[in-house]
Amino acid sequence: MDPTKSKLANRLVFIYGISDPLVGKIRYIGRSINSQARLNQHMADARRGKKTALCDWIRKLLAAGRTPEVMGIARTDEANWHCTERAFIVTYRRAGIPLLNHAIGGRGAVQERLSIEHRAAISRGLKKAYDNGTRSAVGSQNPMYGKQQTVKQKRAVMEANLGKPKSEIHRQHISEAARRRPTRRRNARGQWTS
Repeated sequence: MDPTKSKLANRLVFIYGISDPLVGKIRYIGRSINSQARLNQHMADARRGKKTALCDWIRKLLAAGRTPEVMGIARTDEANWHCTERAFIVTYRRAGIPLLNHAIGGRGAVQERLSIEHRAAISRGLKKAYDNGTRSAVGSQNPMYGKQQTVKQKRAVMEANLGKPKSEIHRQHISEAARRRPTRRRNARGQWTS
């Protein structure tokens, strides 16, 4: 076995809960290597307007002048965190605690297969959006055609995508685009040259 993989498999992972400081009830269960940093990420997502049940709840707390608290529930390792997180989510839900988790844990909805009916509903919604011209309009049909994003808009997009994992194909496209881009350097006088 690769020694770097075994180190990662043995890395300590925390299963954490996020709660309302006034009530003390856990409303969300997650996993992280640094629970406080993860809570800060959730709060930043909420402030940016991300639309999830957890972010909506965090916004309500913040509006009421309260800050959610994070508490450790369990310690596990990288190889087993999926099962541990899932077990706690199931246990809390069976106890009647209304968690804000949208999935059963352990990589979330990625591992859950959608039913045929659900996929058909998504397909109908996407087709309707394309028919109405509200999704991915091309050329002059696009509402941004001939316009440029402001610096503020560009920064918001950049921050929203910061830290998101990129697929291998996406990384290859970025690499190819960078290779095609002409290199520019400053000369001795500080002027840009091609």
